[in-house]
Amino acid sequence: MAEARGGESPLRLLVSTKDMTELFGTTSVSTISNWRARHADFPTAVIGGHNAQFDINDVLAWARRPDTPARLVTTQTAEWWWAKTIDAIRLVADIDTEREGADPLRSYLAALVLVHATLVADGTGLSTRRRRWTAIVSSPIPDHELASVAADLERTASLAGLLTEPLAHVRMPAPVVHDILTR
Repeated sequence: MAEARGGESPLRLLVSTKDMTELFGTTSVSTISNWRARHADFPTAVIGGHNAQFDINDVLAWARRPDTPARLVTTQTAEWWWAKTIDAIRLVADIDTEREGADPLRSYLAALVLVHATLVADGTGLSTRRRRWTAIVSSPIPDHELASVAADLERTASLAGLLTEPLAHVRMPAPVVHDILTR
């Protein structure tokens, strides 16, 4: 499981050389390979090998410097960033693969969104619900707090079966849950 280093996010969004061609609008991965070979300050791969992966923050920082040949010419879509985020979460999640049906990670994230929406939505008991959300975010063991809140919401908000079951099939390190909840 990933550990946060010195205040860094425990989630690392990674990009391949192919992803970089999209970010920089280059025509081929060989352009990226040439930059890697010619520029000693090119970001170091987080995962080496044939399909090397780079921390996107390092790549973007390098590209934004005026002394590099890379230029960010494309703004990626929300779907592109969502896919990168899901990949980052998948690397650190302990997912119950025995579950039948829907993708457990997708169901887990949907349950998190539903818990958040239910707790911060306008309506009766708003201050109490916001305090519950704050308790989840600040808890040292947020998954336990989430499970408790999910069970309460299923009983009181007509959300039977939509929260506790999906949340039970994915286990994440507490720093990752905090990172997801506070983004």
